[in-house]
Amino acid sequence: MISGNVTVQVTETGEGDLKRILEALKKLSEDELLVGVSADTAGDGRGEDINNAELAYIHTNGVRAAGMKAETDKAVEEGTPYPLALQAYIKEHGSPAYRVPPRPFLEPGVEKHLDMVESGMKAALLDVLNGGDGRAQRERLGDTMAAKVQAYFQEDNGWPPNAPSTIKKKGSAQPLVDTGALRQSITYIIRAKDKEG
Repeated sequence: MISGNVTVQVTETGEGDLKRILEALKKLSEDELLVGVSADTAGDGRGEDINNAELAYIHTNGVRAAGMKAETDKAVEEGTPYPLALQAYIKEHGSPAYRVPPRPFLEPGVEKHLDMVESGMKAALLDVLNGGDGRAQRERLGDTMAAKVQAYFQEDNGWPPNAPSTIKKKGSAQPLVDTGALRQSITYIIRAKDKEG
């Protein structure tokens, strides 16, 4: 998860103005804007056992070696949840048939455009200060960042190349681009912040 910060500079203001700014910031902080693969767009990939959200996890982290599998198993035993289909897939760690190098796209796709995140959140703050709710500005920001992450798939992003066997199977050398379902599943949601987490 990426957490963005917006700098607010208050100059020559009265106590009432400062209170209004703090209330606006509090109102904005009640929600969070998340970019990624939501439950609504996870789908089931191409009708297989692994959906787009699980593919995003695998491609971000890669399929890991036996030592890392043990670490994952321990985390699950301690209560870290992850879907059953992904658990079954991750059991294959260390198998040559499932070597997949990490190809992260969510965080780098957003981090590349943090200036846009800052601008979008400033616009939302100004809207709240002027009596609005900042929702339209955050929706525009969500649309923009989802599009930027989708575009990251086609950019020079330093991903390891596909293996020759993968290129032969799918007929393309472009990593993570086959049917386009994973890329197209990237979206955003605005939801109330989890008070416990």
